[in-house]
Amino acid sequence: MQNNWRHARPNTIQRYKLGSNLSIKSLAIKGNILVVGYSNQTVNIFDIDSQTLKLKFSRTYHIPIYQDICPIAKVTALVFFCRECKVIDIEGECGVFTVSSNSGPISSISISRNILAIGKCNGFLELYNWKNKSKLFSANIKSKEIRATSIFPLSETLISVIVDHELLILQILGSTFKVLYSDQIGYTEFLSISKPSMSIWKQNTPYDFDVSQPYPNLKYCLVINFSNHLFRYFFSFEKGTLKYLSQRYTNLGPFGCLFASPSRAIFPQNTTKKAINIYNFSNPEFPEESITELFPKFNNDETDVGQISVAGSNINFLVIGYTTGLLEFFWFDPN
Repeated sequence: MQNNWRHARPNTIQRYKLGSNLSIKSLAIKGNILVVGYSNQTVNIFDIDSQTLKLKFSRTYHIPIYQDICPIAKVTALVFFCRECKVIDIEGECGVFTVSSNSGPISSISISRNILAIGKCNGFLELYNWKNKSKLFSANIKSKEIRATSIFPLSETLISVIVDHELLILQILGSTFKVLYSDQIGYTEFLSISKPSMSIWKQNTPYDFDVSQPYPNLKYCLVINFSNHLFRYFFSFEKGTLKYLSQRYTNLGPFGCLFASPSRAIFPQNTTKKAINIYNFSNPEFPEESITELFPKFNNDETDVGQISVAGSNINFLVIGYTTGLLEFFWFDPN
């Protein structure tokens, strides 16, 4: 498995296309769950099983502006029009919880086994228990937009947010909160015009990060991606204490970033967006090892698949979405 992500030689496994005259607008992958939003307002949820995409859920909603997945609970949270967040039970193929925001637009979300975290443009952070449909917490963090939100795996009280140009790690203490860590994110001129993304991955071994599996070793990698800038922060959490370990910064070039994780980053090769580069990190805490090129035409297939619009990856799989509505699924070949 380690060679898969270290060398990242992708082999095409499957192509899926919903219909003609469609484009893929959003994509998220965690564990073996893939959520795709299309231009016709269809949301498809796939299960990745034995190198095969299996359609589990398909509904016409709207195009998700923000989305997150909890592969352990098998739920996804989708935000529509910045005013409504809906939690979908993937196995039950139905909505199980909905939050309508009347106090300000939703600007970010994160979901875990029990908790739904919602960040708002007015600086408020709200926490809900989506299972019993109760509101647990609401506070104004800094009176500025919460631009990204992420719940620490295996924790219901550790929340990371980006407010303006600042990273904050919060510990929720009943009706109040405590700041455990803060850092001013550099390159603020880019952050001011780019929407950052943030994810937190729990470390199992020095080379293996996976948000879908519970492990007892509470070491984390926090990944922030905006424009072409990638930050990876490393923490441990032991006996109620969060400890900063190290940080890595990577400049991915001038064409932005489609996806980032502790082990790899995916970004367009050039402005035509006909090919991507896969940046493979030889060890998440040390310098980069290699860049793998990936072109959309394989096996003498001359069909124009369009531009690459979205991409995502877990440890073993890579998924690419195109402006033509094509979804392409790859396995990272260890050989």
